[in-house]
Amino acid sequence: MSLSTRNIFRACLSGGGFDHSVHHNASKLQPGGAQTNDVNSAQLVSRPLRSVAGFARYCWAPSLSTGVDRQASSSRHGRSRSSMGLCYTLEGETVLDPLVAVKFKVQRTVSFGQHVALVGKSNLLGKWNLEDAIPMEWEEGDNWTVELDMPSWEMVEYKYIVRSGFGSPKDVTWQPGPNNLLNTNRHTLVTVEDTWEEEGSRHCRARSPYCQEAAAAVAAASEAFDSKAPLRPRVATERSIPPSMPPWSVDAVMYQIFPLGFLGAPCENDLNGPIVPRLAQLRNYYSYLQDLGVNCLYFGPIFESVSHGYDTINHFKIDRRLGDMDLLKQIVSELHALGMRVVLDGVFNHTGLKHHAFDHVVTNGPAESPYAGWYRIGARKTDHKGWVATKQGDGSSGFAYDCWEGHSNMPCFDLSNPEVRQLIFSVAKFYLEEVGIDGWRLDVAHQIDPTFWAEFRAECKAAKPDCLLVGELMHGNYTTWVGPNHLDSATNFQLSHALWSSLNHCNMNELAEAILRDDVLYSSFHPMNFLGNHDTPRIASRLQNPIHTHLATVLLFASRGMPALYYGDELGMVGNKMA
Repeated sequence: MSLSTRNIFRACLSGGGFDHSVHHNASKLQPGGAQTNDVNSAQLVSRPLRSVAGFARYCWAPSLSTGVDRQASSSRHGRSRSSMGLCYTLEGETVLDPLVAVKFKVQRTVSFGQHVALVGKSNLLGKWNLEDAIPMEWEEGDNWTVELDMPSWEMVEYKYIVRSGFGSPKDVTWQPGPNNLLNTNRHTLVTVEDTWEEEGSRHCRARSPYCQEAAAAVAAASEAFDSKAPLRPRVATERSIPPSMPPWSVDAVMYQIFPLGFLGAPCENDLNGPIVPRLAQLRNYYSYLQDLGVNCLYFGPIFESVSHGYDTINHFKIDRRLGDMDLLKQIVSELHALGMRVVLDGVFNHTGLKHHAFDHVVTNGPAESPYAGWYRIGARKTDHKGWVATKQGDGSSGFAYDCWEGHSNMPCFDLSNPEVRQLIFSVAKFYLEEVGIDGWRLDVAHQIDPTFWAEFRAECKAAKPDCLLVGELMHGNYTTWVGPNHLDSATNFQLSHALWSSLNHCNMNELAEAILRDDVLYSSFHPMNFLGNHDTPRIASRLQNPIHTHLATVLLFASRGMPALYYGDELGMVGNKMA
């Protein structure tokens, strides 16, 4: 489907244009319910950036030597923090005030479906507009945090709110007491830990006899700062920066193929059979994929494995049931010639039992194997869910090992081991550089520490700067793993659920909330959206009314992000997961 067609779908569903900006020139809600009409507040404010660090709003500093236009410069990629700040001219000299990293933190218990957000007086904090309040991220202990890059020498008046949903303000609870006040000065890092004291509690500041006086003092200080302190022209901080994703991926229409199933390979690999070039059958579908409008093929696992492909034996060999490395290189080259990108499934969290490293540990015992540190191993059976008897001696001794979600045929790598990391980095770079693929879909990325993905990204981008890195993410806030210094995108399980569940339950509010949540939390990247994949039932089987398959597909392509079709879903194929 062309970009223009997808934009038409978006316009039909959203009821208007395609700009995700919000124009504010109407009345705005302030703490306590007061309404104001500030004609000077009319401005175009883009949705805020959600990054791994939280939220960031930047002012791009013009080149002090060349006088590069700020607006033109702001569209550049790869801006370093040292070149961002608040820019102004003082006595003919251009001055750059560096930004201040501010981390806000508050403890608050909320009900299901609610979240805590930050809102304030400045443009940066939404000018008390609840639709522009900044959602915070939940942490253990009912703590909520968010990080912002703010101008130095700034006085910030703000409050926390609890709200439901991400659309129009509803069911909003304001933090009691006077507004909070923060002065950034010229700090480089500020951590603010505030207290939310419930109305009616003994220590609530709202019950203090000085509450009204304190509120008046905060308002007076804020007004005085706005009118007297800033002698320099105020430069509005931008609410977004260009996404870190490769440009080609923004308009990607993906088609997922699970090679072992799609090409009719046997379910088991005894590792002794001949190499069967089943990948060559893909050539029969080139014209079909072009007619479908596909410009990116995402292949499921193709590494040598024993069964379904996720129990890898050798990362540098293609599964003999599919072909060999030379054939894969030919297929990638042919797809590129047709204008299609290629993304492979990267299974880097675990291996199969017959991987040479794990087999060596089993054969020689953990004490004698140099590969023992490659896996998470324990001496007692209760240490991990996996247990294997060693082959040395009479086989009565053994060791426990961590395995993916309790599946004993997939022992987990210890990704903190430098040798394991280098192995994975070398595999990723080999396929990018030597085979010519365009990116990775990274299996169970949510179970791997984000710091690993930061290093993985650096290695991959050095090998191929425009490669695409998509993490398999399911729950939580995807920006923990996705951002300018981590992964490029994520599999959008959250929207996927809403696409079919809203149709089954005739509940369009569920879909609307999911779309609004995406727009608020994930506006800095394009998620990989899908109706089904190899881990889920076919969409035609999942929907109670098969006719809704067409509507679900339209909704998929109308949603912001990279649409991904699972092979056969466009034909209405049915299928459920086996027990």
